[in-house]
Amino acid sequence: MMKLHTSLRNPALIALTLSLILGLGWFAFAPGLSGPFFFDDQIHLPKLAGSGNGIHTPDEVMRLILPDDGGSGRSLSYLSLLVDDNGWPTSPQAFKRTNLLLHLLNGVLVFVFLRGLTRLLQPAGATTHHADWVALAGAALWLLHPLHLSPIMMVIQRMTLLGGTFSLLALIAYLHGRGIAAERPWTALFWLGPVFGACLVLGILSKETAFMTLAYVATLELTVLGANRPPRPAWWRAWSAVFLILPLILLGLYFATVFSTMADAYQARAFNLSERLMTEGRVLMQYLRVILLPSLSESTPFRDDFAISRGLLDPPQTLAALGAIALLLALAILKRRAWPLFALAILWFFLGHLLEGTVLPLEIYFEHRNYLPMLGPIFALCYAVFAVPLAYRHLLTAGLLGMIALVGAITWSSARVWGNARSIAILWSAERPASHRAQVVAINYWANQGDWGRLRTQLDQATAAQPTNANLPLFRYALEHCTDARLPSLGADVEEIARVAQTAPLDFGSLEGLKWIIDRDRDGHCRIDPKEIQRIFDIYLASPKFTASPMPHRQLATLLASYRQQQGDLDGTIRALDRAYAASPSFTTALDQAYFLMSAGLLDDARHYVDIAVATPPRNLFQWLERDRRLAAYQDFLRDKGAQNAAQAHDAKAALEGEAQTPRGH
Repeated sequence: MMKLHTSLRNPALIALTLSLILGLGWFAFAPGLSGPFFFDDQIHLPKLAGSGNGIHTPDEVMRLILPDDGGSGRSLSYLSLLVDDNGWPTSPQAFKRTNLLLHLLNGVLVFVFLRGLTRLLQPAGATTHHADWVALAGAALWLLHPLHLSPIMMVIQRMTLLGGTFSLLALIAYLHGRGIAAERPWTALFWLGPVFGACLVLGILSKETAFMTLAYVATLELTVLGANRPPRPAWWRAWSAVFLILPLILLGLYFATVFSTMADAYQARAFNLSERLMTEGRVLMQYLRVILLPSLSESTPFRDDFAISRGLLDPPQTLAALGAIALLLALAILKRRAWPLFALAILWFFLGHLLEGTVLPLEIYFEHRNYLPMLGPIFALCYAVFAVPLAYRHLLTAGLLGMIALVGAITWSSARVWGNARSIAILWSAERPASHRAQVVAINYWANQGDWGRLRTQLDQATAAQPTNANLPLFRYALEHCTDARLPSLGADVEEIARVAQTAPLDFGSLEGLKWIIDRDRDGHCRIDPKEIQRIFDIYLASPKFTASPMPHRQLATLLASYRQQQGDLDGTIRALDRAYAASPSFTTALDQAYFLMSAGLLDDARHYVDIAVATPPRNLFQWLERDRRLAAYQDFLRDKGAQNAAQAHDAKAALEGEAQTPRGH
C-alpha cells in the first residue's frame, strides 16, 4: 500500500497520465475532422475572402478583425483564422484541426487550474498527489465530453475555444495570486492585476463571454474560498472592488441602457423576451442533464427545433424547470458555507450562462455555450469522489473512471457522424425532422449528389414538418429554376413563397437563397423572368419578420440593389440602396450610390450622396479608420475631375480606394 501511494505521487506518472488523456482526446475527436462546414461557418467565414481574392493587405486584415456592428468584434478569433487560410472558399479540415489543438491546450489549462484550486482547498500539510488526481479526473471528463464536438467541429466557434483559453489563463493567474497574496503581496498583485487583466481583455477580444471569468472568480470567493482560505491580504477588498464588483456593475448598467432597444431585436425572432426566459429554464436544466448523463442522440449542432415555452404550463415542464432552478440557486446561496462544493457547482454553471442564457435576443439552444460553465459541476463531482472515506473511494473512483470511458466512447462515436456528410444528411434529418437546419443540410447534400428523387422526398418531408418556414419553398423554387432544366419538376410555386413568407419567422437561409439565385442568374444558370425575381424580393420586403430588424432589412435591400445593378437598372439600384440606408444608415452605402452615379456621369446626383455620406457617422471602428480617406477621395474627384466620363470614374475610384466597390451588407 505504501508503494502504491508513493507511485501515485510520482510526477512522471502524472505527466504520463495527462499525456494519455490528451492522446485519447485526439483519438476521440479526430473522426470529426473530415466533416463539412456548418451553418454559422457559412455566414462568418466568407469574411476571409477580403475584397474577393483573400486577405493580403493590412487594410484587409483590419476589415477582417474589426467589428461590423458593435461588440468586441471577436478580433483575435478572426485573426487566428489566418493561421489556417487567408481566402474563401476553402477547406474546413485545417480549421477544425487547429480547433482541436486549441481544445487539447485548454485541457492542459483545465488540469493546471483544477490542481491549483484543489491545493488551495486541501488542509495544511496534505500531500499534493490528491490534487493531481482530482485535476486529472476533472480534466479527462471535461476534455472528452461530447458537448465539445460543437465548438471544435463548427469552425467559427474558434471564438469559444480561444475565449476559453484566455479565461482559463486568467483563472490560473487569479489562483496563483490568491495563493501567495498573504506571503508575497506585491508579487500577488502583479498576477492579480496586469496578468489577470491582460488575459481577461484578450479573452473578451476573442469572445464576449470571457467576461464571465469575473463571475467564476466571484463564485470561488463566495463558496470554496469563502472561509478566508488562504488568508486574504489587506488590499483584497480594493482589488475585488476594481476587478470584480465594478465590472459587474458596469455590465448591469449596460444591460439597463440597452434593455429598451431589445424589443426591436426580438421582433425578428419567433419568441419574445418572456418566452425566451421561460424557455431557457428548460434549456439550462437539459444542459445539466446532458453534462452529467450524456447520450449519442444529444450530440448535434441542430437545435433550432427546441420547443418555445409560450407559458408557464406550455409545456408543463417550464414551471418545473424554473422551480428547480430557483430551488438550486436558493440552496447554493443559503448553504454556501455548509455545502461549498454544491454551491460552487450550481453558481458556476448558472452564472456562466448569465450572458447567453438570459435577456439577450440570441438563439435558444447551443451546446458550445457549456464550454466553461460545465467545469464547475465536473470539478465538484471529481473532488467529491476523491474526498469520500477510503472504504467507499475505490468503488466511486471506479464509477468515475467508467463515466470517463463512457463519455469518451460517446464522443468518438458521435464524431464519426460529425465527420461524414452522408451520415449528417441521413441521420440528423431523420432524428430532427422539425429542425430547419438539419433539413437544409440534407437537401443540399442530395442536390449536390444529383439524387433528384431523394431531394424531392426530403423537401416534401421538411415542408410537412415545417409549414411556416419561408426558406423551404424558396429553396424548392431556386433548385427547380436555377439547376439543370432536364431534371424533374420539384413542384415549385411563387405563390407558396408568398403565402408562407407573410407570417414566417426570420431565417437567414432565405437571404442566402436569394443571394444564390442572384449569383446563378448572373452566370446564366437561371430560367426566371426578372419581374418574377423582383416579385420574390417584394414578398420578403413586405414580410414583417424580415424587415423588423435593421440587419436583415438592410441585407435584403442590398441584395436587391445588387440584382438591379446586375440588370443594368441604375434607378432601381439607387432606390434599393436608399432603402438599405434607411434601414441602417451607413456612409459606405451612400458612397456606393455616389459611385454608381459617377459611373453614369450623373455628377450632381453623386455629390448629393457624398454629402449624405459626410453627414453619416461611422458605425464601427473600421469605418472610423477609413472614413476620412474614402470621403476625401470622392470629394477630390468631384471637385477636380468632374468632367471625366464613366470609364475614367471607375479607374479613378479603383486607384483611390484600391478596389472596385459593389453593394455589400455594410
